[in-house]
Amino acid sequence: LVKVKIDGHSAILATSSRTWVMYYYMDKYELAPLSYDPFETASSFASNQCAEGIVGIVSNSLRIVTLDRLGELFNQKSFPTKFTPWRILVQPASYCLIISETEHRSYNSEDLENVRNQYYKEKPEVLELEESQIGRIKAPYGCWGAGVRLFDPISEETLDYHEFFTNETITCINTIQIQDETLLIVGTVKNLILQPRKFTSAYLHVFGFIENGKKLNYLHSTPLDDYPFGVCGYKGTMLASVGNNFRLYELGKKKFLKKAEMKGLVNGFIKIEVMGDRIF
Repeated sequence: LVKVKIDGHSAILATSSRTWVMYYYMDKYELAPLSYDPFETASSFASNQCAEGIVGIVSNSLRIVTLDRLGELFNQKSFPTKFTPWRILVQPASYCLIISETEHRSYNSEDLENVRNQYYKEKPEVLELEESQIGRIKAPYGCWGAGVRLFDPISEETLDYHEFFTNETITCINTIQIQDETLLIVGTVKNLILQPRKFTSAYLHVFGFIENGKKLNYLHSTPLDDYPFGVCGYKGTMLASVGNNFRLYELGKKKFLKKAEMKGLVNGFIKIEVMGDRIF
């Protein structure tokens, strides 16, 4: 614990695996983590250029910081992803984040490597540079890249990543409970054109979890005849909104088995909720 000065008042800085600070602001005490590398040791600092700050040691460097945005409740960090994050779920066993990523006019890793080799064949030295240095190669209209990431917010590491095939995009994702096992269901379509909407094929992919929910285990895929809008678990089965139809599926060894169907709905449902026997 280190005594420092913040906003003209005495405050306490706690150094650990994450640096925390307790300070007095707007007639009340606040406790918040710092959005910064953890200090090994720290102390108050003041100079002509920095009227009120903190000096500390991080690894083998000496750093001087000032505290901005006092009173904010949230502490944020940014992490890069391959495609644009679309939806986030929480894995119930490991509490890791399941992040679905999808991006229009993007290549998947295999196609991107082939395009880069062809694009820069006269400049081989460029191939050694990172994408952040040379920019992303834009794919033609109608090309998609997508993947599912299993991310540990505590260690700030990607535990597993599954990338889908060429021109496949995620349309829905959810976790369901079947026979005391948590499964991840991902709905995708291939060669999607947004307006007017058309595609060549659609699937429901099933993933299990291994290593206490820290790894994805691909099980099987079920072809569909229409666009998958949303899925939800229901008493050991699965509800799915596929096109203008509402279906009940049971899990099979090689694919989902359709058990019931309500046809002719006006629209599909992008979100399905269950409470007891009721479906919303």
